[in-house]
Amino acid sequence: MFLGFILDFFCPEFKIGIELDGEIHLKQLNYDKARAALMKEHGITIIRFKNREIIDKLDQCIETIEKYLTVAHKQETSKMVLPLHLMERETVGEAC
Repeated sequence: MFLGFILDFFCPEFKIGIELDGEIHLKQLNYDKARAALMKEHGITIIRFKNREIIDKLDQCIETIEKYLTVAHKQETSKMVLPLHLMERETVGEAC
């Protein structure tokens, strides 16, 4: 839980929330967007995957998370700027 919101997965160490979106999320896109924006204001990156992506492309989804964690770790140790393509994985879709 962060800011009163329940996330599917949350890692405070890397400031990452992972959301698995089922069909209900199609009905609450504005809510999800507003929630992600609030999280971003607090330095939390939300990575979203459709349930179908997890079922059909699990390895690619894990790779997406690993890439984010690798960059986040490098950022923590070298204070480099997180690449935009990893910061903006707040949309549901075919990125993994």
